[in-house]
Amino acid sequence: MIPGVLKYLGKSPDSTDPADLAAVERTLMGIRRYIRNFASGGALEALANGRTCLVFDYSGDVIQAQARAAEAKRNVGVRYIAPKEGAQLAFDMLAIPADAEHKDSALTFINFLLQPDVMAAITNKVRYANAVPASHAMITPALLADTNVFPTPAQMATFFTIGPVPQDAARQRTRMWARFKAGR
Repeated sequence: MIPGVLKYLGKSPDSTDPADLAAVERTLMGIRRYIRNFASGGALEALANGRTCLVFDYSGDVIQAQARAAEAKRNVGVRYIAPKEGAQLAFDMLAIPADAEHKDSALTFINFLLQPDVMAAITNKVRYANAVPASHAMITPALLADTNVFPTPAQMATFFTIGPVPQDAARQRTRMWARFKAGR
């Protein structure tokens, strides 16, 4: 959340400048009274069922909630909106530990997942983009055209990844987040 607010404020998402972090805290505290709860899970179901009206969540989770709401025919409208200032990118990865006992089996599984038809089926189900261009021909056309799933180059130019921050700055961010959650 803190890198996103830094980006919103026109700062580097990796900033550790005390003035920048103070601006983040002021911004967060300015919206705190509107927040009912903090949940590390369950936002997808709450959106799909109409129990909540706004969440800060992964695009794919919100898009899954949108599909679930439509399937349930509960007249609940759900949509994902990326911040115009840019959104943080996240990546799912598969890795094999150096000391893995069954490296060949792991590689076989990864190779299976990376087959275009398998990747397309996964994307069609979970509504998250994938990094296998050959799968695009097998992805549902409406999903492939959804710029919330497959952003345009112009959108991608505003997105960002975060880098590591020094341990002291990470502690400051953690304390700030705790104060924000507590409303103090």
